[in-house]
Amino acid sequence: MDKRTQKFDIISFTADEREYYPASMGRQNWMSDKNVKHTEIEIALGQSRYGGPVVDLPIGIEYPEGLRFAAQLDLAAFSPFDKTGLLPKKGQLIFFADIRNDIGKVIYADIPNEELIRVTKEHEEDFFSGVLIDQIFADTETLEERYGEEEDDYDDDDFEDDDDDFEDDDDDFEDDLDDEEELDEEDLDEEELDEDEFDDEEELDDEDELDEEDELEWNYFAGAERSKIFGIYTNCQLQEEEIEEITFSDKLVLLQVGENGFNDEGVFSVLIPKEDLKNLNFVNCEFVWAQS
Repeated sequence: MDKRTQKFDIISFTADEREYYPASMGRQNWMSDKNVKHTEIEIALGQSRYGGPVVDLPIGIEYPEGLRFAAQLDLAAFSPFDKTGLLPKKGQLIFFADIRNDIGKVIYADIPNEELIRVTKEHEEDFFSGVLIDQIFADTETLEERYGEEEDDYDDDDFEDDDDDFEDDDDDFEDDLDDEEELDEEDLDEEELDEDEFDDEEELDDEDELDEEDELEWNYFAGAERSKIFGIYTNCQLQEEEIEEITFSDKLVLLQVGENGFNDEGVFSVLIPKEDLKNLNFVNCEFVWAQS
């Protein structure tokens, strides 16, 4: 099977519209209406979330020193969409990380949500703000989706300049119409010849465009807009070959939190060996922050 067209079963998830910050830091100038204090949002025990000051831990488990709470997954909400059968059916996966040093810790606890103990740690470092996970659903992805044409660089000023050009073109067009009425038959014949040549050039341009479509390039940033479990590894700082090497290895994407309402510019990923996940061993997880 062609690697590009191979389908990967994944569990996708989306972000709640609100983002909650530590009440102690106060409201900042850059915040919008979607930003609320963590004391102003209702978070159920064990509810799936990304970052923030609020985490629900099993009895007897301490908040790890030197790490920040990164994510909490209620597996009872995720496992119904797991076509691989590798995720535990219930319980909690709790992630802590230090993304500056690519280290972290994953805690798995198979206990009812109501037995979790809420811990609040307000800070202004990485993962200081939190986002609740909203929709969870089964999905697929392919490497083919990671290829595309290069986008042209442009800014808003380009569009403003174009508007001015259109206005000038309208005036020129009216003048041209007056001039065309004065053309004699000989000029018209020459114009028809020019149009034929132009049509030939257009056909050549169309052929060139088709050739370009056949040569799609690897898009380093593709996949960053998705948050998920399993599937293709995402890291805009790696080459295509490196992404494929990890994706087709014994490592699985235990968690990817992307730029679909969770992160502004960057992807947080946790990898785990497949056998470790089968055995519920979370000691050997790898933690990666890929800045985009």
